[in-house]
Amino acid sequence: MKPIKCSACQGQNLFFGRLGAGVYPATLFLGRPARISVAVCLSCGAVNPYLSEDQLEKVNAWKSAE
Repeated sequence: MKPIKCSACQGQNLFFGRLGAGVYPATLFLGRPARISVAVCLSCGAVNPYLSEDQLEKVNAWKSAE
């Protein structure tokens, strides 16, 4: 889920993007490799990864099936 404030400083001056140019094998549990979405705090420099809404739904469905 896309954050609305920084988890480190609680600032709301965030920049959203993707981590790196490649895909990450650790995301294969989502059904295919995925790029990692990140929020960068322009106030303190913290970088926070997060899942998009559709990726989060897949994880919840996968977890419910266990």
